Amino acid sequence: MNQDPLYSRYNEFKGWSEGGAAGQPEMFESIVAATGKTGALDMLEIGFGDGSFLDWARAAGHRICGAEIRPEAIESARARGHEVFLGTPDPRPVDLVVALDVIEHLDRAGFSSLLETARDVLKPDGLIVARFPNGYSPFFGRYHHADMTHGKPLTGQSVAQMAMLSGFRLVREQNPRPRPSGIRRSIKAWLAYRLRDLIEIILGYAYFGERFPMDPNILVVLAPGPAAGSEASPNPEAR
Repeated sequence: MNQDPLYSRYNEFKGWSEGGAAGQPEMFESIVAATGKTGALDMLEIGFGDGSFLDWARAAGHRICGAEIRPEAIESARARGHEVFLGTPDPRPVDLVVALDVIEHLDRAGFSSLLETARDVLKPDGLIVARFPNGYSPFFGRYHHADMTHGKPLTGQSVAQMAMLSGFRLVREQNPRPRPSGIRRSIKAWLAYRLRDLIEIILGYAYFGERFPMDPNILVVLAPGPAAGSEASPNPEAR
């Protein structure tokens, strides 16, 4: 990944503190759950940003390391005791490669490099899980266009197309929908999700004859191996 001058003040732009953020534990739990992996996992996070997923994963009992291109992110994560790499990582074999809000920053060559790195470090049954602004969605612009370091809009299918070249297949694409704790928050989220489901069904079938994920962000899971028919089809109902 090439260093863009815009990253020189990226912490300030994103509002990240020097010590990392409190994170989004419910979101992080749902992201790992989407892979079907359970128990204590070995993970590599590529592009760990403020390190909030690193902090959460360690607290949850996972063994995690990270890679970043920004020296200040490396310094902050190391100060909190994380194993991190500047640029190309060289970790032990891992169950999951995690890329949250990362691949939308990459050109084709950069994405290919990330996939090659994942192929080199994953265990035989390992997976990649990635979240990015959802190019399928009419609502993705607030996330995608708000950051000048973002490149071409992506969808689950365009990611699958790139992944094929590096020996991966798309096994899941879905809306990232955490289950909040607390009755009031749970009810509010349930109502919002049902409204989104209705919008997906109406717009999807009205325009394309099928339903597909339309939340502003999308979550995809990639596995080594060739695409296999229905495994690469949209799966918006896999919450």
